[in-house]
Amino acid sequence: MPGCPNTRTAAELCLPVRSLNEAHTLGDALHAFTQEYVDFLPVMDGGGKVTGVLPRRALFSMELNQGHGRGRRDAGGEKTNLLDDKVAGFMDEAPVVLPAAASFDQLLRTVESSGYAIVQNGGKGVMGIVTPQTILRAEKPR
Repeated sequence: MPGCPNTRTAAELCLPVRSLNEAHTLGDALHAFTQEYVDFLPVMDGGGKVTGVLPRRALFSMELNQGHGRGRRDAGGEKTNLLDDKVAGFMDEAPVVLPAAASFDQLLRTVESSGYAIVQNGGKGVMGIVTPQTILRAEKPR
């Protein structure tokens, strides 16, 4: 049946999301997470390839560590702010990326096992992300 979630592709189901690049800081990521309603942000290299994914939980664990006096110190012994660190040091380096044409069944299996799927169009750039919430919203009757 046309329009049923199980006949739609990744491109039709994904939620548009901004991406970060490896040079962005955790402070930049924190700001992006306040603007986006997702738990993962794709991280890309300068050529448009997805090189990682930054989970929201990485920022929570970073905040907890710094909040309990376990922040880092530079070579001179001065306390440093983790928000100035690059996201590349905190991202998961094995992102789950699917093509825009991926089927609903493929999406469902992927999201069940990883919690998300980044949707990429032609290997360059990010179209969006699919999460369990995205799939549930798609299954609601309109």
